Amino acid sequence: MSASVYIRRFIYSLEPEQMFTTKDVLQFGSRRAVDCALRRLVKKGIITRLSSGVFQYGDETSTRPSPLEVATIKAKNYGKKLTIHGSDVATQFKLTESNQKADTLELWVDGASSSFRYGKLKIVFQSANKRKLRLIKKGGPGLSLAALWHLGKKKVTKSEILRCLPKNANEKEQLKTALKDVPQWLLAFYLKKHQ
Repeated sequence: MSASVYIRRFIYSLEPEQMFTTKDVLQFGSRRAVDCALRRLVKKGIITRLSSGVFQYGDETSTRPSPLEVATIKAKNYGKKLTIHGSDVATQFKLTESNQKADTLELWVDGASSSFRYGKLKIVFQSANKRKLRLIKKGGPGLSLAALWHLGKKKVTKSEILRCLPKNANEKEQLKTALKDVPQWLLAFYLKKHQ
């Protein structure tokens, strides 16, 4: 059987509007054969190309997934874990105004930086070090520390630190644990401002 037949079988086994990637169907043939088969299926309206290497079972009238859903499947395809960007965390804590452009979605990833388009939107995967990602994952005070770290050594002031102080005993304990992941300048600054 040809790659095209196997790819059709795979697609028809999906739920309507379910996303998949080129990588999911590469097992059925050479890269060239897979690309040709996918192109024909897009042309026939059986699938929709959402972004480079990302498709959806259904035609152009199908409900489109959110940009974050497309970013998530794209990141998973490349073995990356993604999370909210530091600028969004800083905005969440009212440390800065949102500087995200309307036509851009920035996310932190644990791998190399890259970008791709989803319609008119540019989705940017910005490489972040593992300690920043751990802070985001910890949540609570970890988020506030990630926000302060994102602002940087020259912009962090006492008022920002005070705005991010934990509210209860449980959060204060979480903060002690999270401080292990911050850079030395933030740890020293934080401890100095609260002695």
